Amino acid sequence: MTDGIPEDWLRALQATGLALDADPTELALLASEFREVQLAPGELLVKQGDAGGSLFVIVEGTQRVTVREDDGDLVEVPSLGPGSLVGQVSLVLGGERTATVEAQTPTRALELDRPACIALVERHPHLMKPLTQTLREFMRRGRIVGMLKDIFGEFDAAGLSELEDSLEWVHLESGQVLFNKGDEADGAYIVVVGNVRVIAPTADGGERVLDDVGPAEWIGEMALLAGGPRTATVYALRDTELVYLARDAFTRLAVTDPEAMFYIARLLAARLQGMLEPRGQSVAKSRAFAIVPIGPTVDIAGFVAQFEAGLARHGSVRRLTADVVDAQFGTEGATNRGAGGLSHKAHDHPAQLLLGPWLTQQEDLHDHLIYQCDASWSGWSERAIRHASHIVLVADAREHEALGANERAVVEQFAGGRSPQVSLVLLQQRGRTTFPGTKRWLEGRAHVDQHYHVRRGERGDVERLVRHLTGRAISLVFGGGGSRGYAHVGVLRVFEELGIPVDAACGASIGAIVGGSLAIGLRSAELLRVLRPVFDNLIDPTLPLVSLAAGKNAVRGTAGVVGDLDIEDLLIPYFAISTNLTRSAEVVHRRGPLAFAARASGSLPGVFPPVPWTNGDLLVDGGVINNLPIDRMADLHGGAVVAVDVMPDVDLVVGEQLPMSLSGWEVARRLISPRQESLQVPNIISILMRSANAASHSIHRAQAFAARASLLLKPEVAHWNMLDFKAAPVIADQGYDGTKADIVRWWEQHRDGLLGRDPAN
Repeated sequence: MTDGIPEDWLRALQATGLALDADPTELALLASEFREVQLAPGELLVKQGDAGGSLFVIVEGTQRVTVREDDGDLVEVPSLGPGSLVGQVSLVLGGERTATVEAQTPTRALELDRPACIALVERHPHLMKPLTQTLREFMRRGRIVGMLKDIFGEFDAAGLSELEDSLEWVHLESGQVLFNKGDEADGAYIVVVGNVRVIAPTADGGERVLDDVGPAEWIGEMALLAGGPRTATVYALRDTELVYLARDAFTRLAVTDPEAMFYIARLLAARLQGMLEPRGQSVAKSRAFAIVPIGPTVDIAGFVAQFEAGLARHGSVRRLTADVVDAQFGTEGATNRGAGGLSHKAHDHPAQLLLGPWLTQQEDLHDHLIYQCDASWSGWSERAIRHASHIVLVADAREHEALGANERAVVEQFAGGRSPQVSLVLLQQRGRTTFPGTKRWLEGRAHVDQHYHVRRGERGDVERLVRHLTGRAISLVFGGGGSRGYAHVGVLRVFEELGIPVDAACGASIGAIVGGSLAIGLRSAELLRVLRPVFDNLIDPTLPLVSLAAGKNAVRGTAGVVGDLDIEDLLIPYFAISTNLTRSAEVVHRRGPLAFAARASGSLPGVFPPVPWTNGDLLVDGGVINNLPIDRMADLHGGAVVAVDVMPDVDLVVGEQLPMSLSGWEVARRLISPRQESLQVPNIISILMRSANAASHSIHRAQAFAARASLLLKPEVAHWNMLDFKAAPVIADQGYDGTKADIVRWWEQHRDGLLGRDPAN
């Protein structure tokens, strides 16, 4: 015996591999945390279905192991003897026992329950390392075996073992890069736990998100068939584990199991098909959210309760707090004593073996996880943001806009790499639809990807936030088209009658001002009343050296509708499209003065003077380059994009009597002469508007942007002249009548998927 520990205890522990590197003294110290259990033949060590929570090591005796399957059949698996482990998973995850273990001969076993394991972690963390490593490998294998069977199909034992031996485990911390675009590819990865993001550079120096990849999905599978440089950059959205399969290993596998090669071929074909046929509706894969109060005065518990209720409309939700975790593992008393419970241990502490897999299990059991961070920064808060794929910072808009201690800690956590997606929620006063001064909250917050206004007590605001964060936002895209754009108002009336919420809006040309008016809270009837004076007096003629109109009426009219608000002040996320005439580039206005964005987006070349911008550049109508920005909306706001296109494919058709040369004086003379037939020719402004939109419209069709829309509406308003602004009510009615049936059908099909179901019903 070693310090009173029986030798057969030590031999059994050594045989398990739980303490391979431990010297005799440390092995005895580990053994002292176990207690002995004795069983007579026929007695049960554990029973399938009973609550678990402890680990057993067989010291003496033989154990019969049976599993009762779902169909009632009893399956006997190989028996256990000295040195065998029972309940490894139960020690970590708890839950029900998955098998029955019965003593066939007199048996002695060592038991380590969860409280004793926690105590061992606290007193002798160095002894936990071999134990945690062994259990980690066991749990890894149990998780990956199921994935491999789902991916490649059934293997015999030898084939499965060979495949497992070919895999290399890779751990990424949140924000860490897996590989960069241009790196040489020689294998592929499977995500086992966590999420990674796939991004590619854009022409303007930014980045575009191509995909978010979760458990049981491949990354870089093309490398299994051919080498070459990686075509995108991939990084971890949260702490993530993957397995790596080298191309050479896959080639060997394909020789012995050709079905694996067929699987990869089908996978690549499906991936290519998805690239060629973009989906009209996308759903984000972020399922784990860390809710971080910027300061201790934020009512984080109240907000999280509303957020949880919103998520519950879209599936099962588990809210995790430090107290919940410590109660689960029986360490809440340590927190009360100031020692810090299990939830507050550092992410690299041996206790991670107990907590990490349990958190992973919660993700498996629930559609969404909420990690509610503490009011002040803590070990739990750090763990929460490392496990979340989306960080939500919550601030009270009545407070000072400076970064709080918790927010600074989040920024510091990802200072050396990329962060998960970060959103800022500003809790606002109820009863308002605009929130001036928001830009002061966004200045100095380059780490924030998107911000949202949520009014206290407004359930609809929280549900809109949930739709945005889960990729279910309902977005409206309004195209340009002069007076035909009043059809947009009719579409809005249909949305209002059906109770369809609008979560984001954008537009080009007249669509920009309609979308901006919607975003400041105007309803369809009010919008029609407000816009008519603007467009009825839009053209103020001037000496046509730069443009036909001076643009003063457009400036005054736009400012009269939207005031001096900034885009970031709006309740509903909004952007407008303009064209940088200097650089032939598209400009997306997501921040800054709303009146400027709307004015620039509607600055039709030749009709209105271009708008000066930064560096001496000139901006003109957004319809010149992207008259229906479905693509931009789909990139910025995942979910269902409803687009309203009022620009017909065929327009400005004239009779054959129109001569090759034409005098404006002749056109005017025929207009005023009762004895002569007037020439059926479009006016100069209509020609300029159609010409400006022609290139954009052609590109729109050629690139099939419409395929990215969940619903594309084309109201029949082509018979209206683009300058028939005084016909606003009639055009709006035709927009209503011409789209209602399509919207009703679409809403009946997609309502439940977008709004979810009320858990109370």
